[in-house]
Amino acid sequence: MQEVYSYLDKIEEELDKSSVIKKYSKAKNKVLNDKGLMKLIDDYKKTFNPSLKKEIINNSFYREYLKCENDVNFLILEINKILKEIVKKDGGSCESNKW
Repeated sequence: MQEVYSYLDKIEEELDKSSVIKKYSKAKNKVLNDKGLMKLIDDYKKTFNPSLKKEIINNSFYREYLKCENDVNFLILEINKILKEIVKKDGGSCESNKW
């Protein structure tokens, strides 16, 4: 299990430097700082109006955010794959270890 904790420390350091994470943070901030887009999102949450949804999806900041979010999700999948292999080598499984 020590190998897992050591790997997690390394991951944390690398993620702080990761271009994927930096791009995601920038894209998220662009969305959050776009008052018009945020109003559309808030209005959509209240009404579920399909035309508002289309407007949101067509926003370049929102599309950039979604792409970056996908990149982060793929990164998470890769990390999980590596962690599962480490745990298997350590004699356990991800399901039996509660971290």
